[in-house]
Amino acid sequence: MKPTQIEQAIVEQVERYRFVLPDSIVAEPSTETTSEVVRRLIQRRVLHEVRLPAETVCLAARRSPATTQSVARALAVHSFCRDPSRRQTFLRKTELARYFPTLFQTGLPGGYYVDATRESPVLGLIRVDVGLDEVGRIVSRCHQLARRHQQLPGFRQLMTAGQFEITYLVATEQKARRLSVALSLLEKTGVRCVVEPVPILLDLLAPLPTT
Repeated sequence: MKPTQIEQAIVEQVERYRFVLPDSIVAEPSTETTSEVVRRLIQRRVLHEVRLPAETVCLAARRSPATTQSVARALAVHSFCRDPSRRQTFLRKTELARYFPTLFQTGLPGGYYVDATRESPVLGLIRVDVGLDEVGRIVSRCHQLARRHQQLPGFRQLMTAGQFEITYLVATEQKARRLSVALSLLEKTGVRCVVEPVPILLDLLAPLPTT
C-alpha cells in the first residue's frame, strides 16, 4: 500500500528526530487527524511505541536499543524545533553538507538547525543538558563550542552578521534563567546564546519515585 502524504510526513519527522512524542507531531491538515494516522502506522508496524519513565510513551521509526539520555535528547530537540512559534528546521549531517558546503567540515558535531523565519536565516547549534550538569560546566562547554566555530571562516562570517547561535535546552526555568545570565558575556564574541527550559527532561532524567 502506497503511503499517503500525511503518513510520509509523519514518518519523515520521526526518522529525522529518532524519537517523538505523539502529541507533539506537527503535520499538514488532512481529512484525518494526526492521532488517527499515527495509530494506523503503529498497527502496520511502520512506527513503534517506546515506553519511558513517568508513564511517557514516544514513537520511533525502528526498534533499537536506546538510553534514556538519548531519548530525552531527541524529544527535547523535537519539542524546540517544532514549536509552532518558531518552526526551525533540524538538519541531518548530509543536509548541512549539501545546503552549507562552505561551512561543512569533517569532524563538526551534529545537531544544527536553520531558522528561516527571521529577516536573515540563522544557523544554530543545539545542545541538551541530559547530564543535568552544573551551570559552570555548561558555560565552559559553550565557550569551547564558540571557539571551535570561530576558527572556521564561514562560521566567522555568520557570527559577524548575527546569523549563528548556540541553543541549550535545560530541564527547568530556574536553570534557564541562571544559564542565560552566565552566557550573556559570550554574545560579545558574536555568538548569540539561547537557553530554553524543556520540562520533559526533568520527568525523564530525574523521575519522581513511584509509591
